[in-house]
Amino acid sequence: MSNVDGFVAIDYDEFDQSSYRAVKISTAVGQPFEAFATGDPCVDFADALKWAHKQGCKQVVYSSSVDDFLNDGDQYRYDDSNLIARV
Repeated sequence: MSNVDGFVAIDYDEFDQSSYRAVKISTAVGQPFEAFATGDPCVDFADALKWAHKQGCKQVVYSSSVDDFLNDGDQYRYDDSNLIARV
């Protein structure tokens, strides 16, 4: 695959980080999402990005749900590598 874009979203109930269910990623509009759901958003986010790289994604964009998840509580933030880290 060449120049495939990935689209990442976080499945959770807005305003409640503890309701986290999964990181979901798709490699094309209209394609099904691949879900990463270990229960740990840090692990799932990193695994989703690794999966996207293996699929040939050159650019991965984040849904607003990623920033919303980080802003809806004080348990998680971006680390220096732009991955999700536990605070």
